[in-house]
Amino acid sequence: MKDRMIFRCNACEDYVIESKDGDSYLDCCGRSRVKLAVNSTDASLEKHLPVLEQVDGKLVVHVGKTAHPMSAEHFIDWIGLEIDGVLHSTILNPGEAARAVFEPASFLQEDTSGKMTRPHKESATASWSLKNKKVTVYAHCNLHGLWKTDG
Repeated sequence: MKDRMIFRCNACEDYVIESKDGDSYLDCCGRSRVKLAVNSTDASLEKHLPVLEQVDGKLVVHVGKTAHPMSAEHFIDWIGLEIDGVLHSTILNPGEAARAVFEPASFLQEDTSGKMTRPHKESATASWSLKNKKVTVYAHCNLHGLWKTDG
């Protein structure tokens, strides 16, 4: 699977993730969105690399081994979690914790007919496993750009 391309509008701060068919809707607010380069800023890895943990049957992403600041001047504004090509994300605001919680059941699986199917509730509990799954975690810092960890 090729790497995802993530774009951001610098005017309204909206994000667009390139879809699998390559259609990425690059125009926004009368200008082109900017493609975000991954891990390209000279900044502290300890505060920017996203980390994924399984806690009580949920998938928890927190940013940095050392807590990332969440002040009005410097904060994480977006966290994404991709599992086997299915990406979910959340927007964060200054003052909130630099973390996001995802339910395993929210990662829909696509069958060969193209229909979306949801796993049974039992399979989305603490017994749900990331073993043998392609996992990528993203975080965007308003000052230091996009960061990514493959797991």
